[in-house]
Amino acid sequence: MAYFDNAATSPLTPAVKEAMLAAMSIYGNPSSLHQEGRKASKLLRESREKIASALDVPPHQIIFTSGGRKAM
Repeated sequence: MAYFDNAATSPLTPAVKEAMLAAMSIYGNPSSLHQEGRKASKLLRESREKIASALDVPPHQIIFTSGGRKAM
């Protein structure tokens, strides 16, 4: 079993904290066509590609959910 709730017990590295703060400033709906929506869509696409590359899987296999229960 993989444990993915480590954020509750471990400090963030400065690079991760910086990336998270930048992402939190993008509040648009990624399905919307306005500028903030396009920014959010781009962030999701780039994140999916980076994670897929790190895991050596196709990007379409990376799925984001709102929490662990929905992921199951």
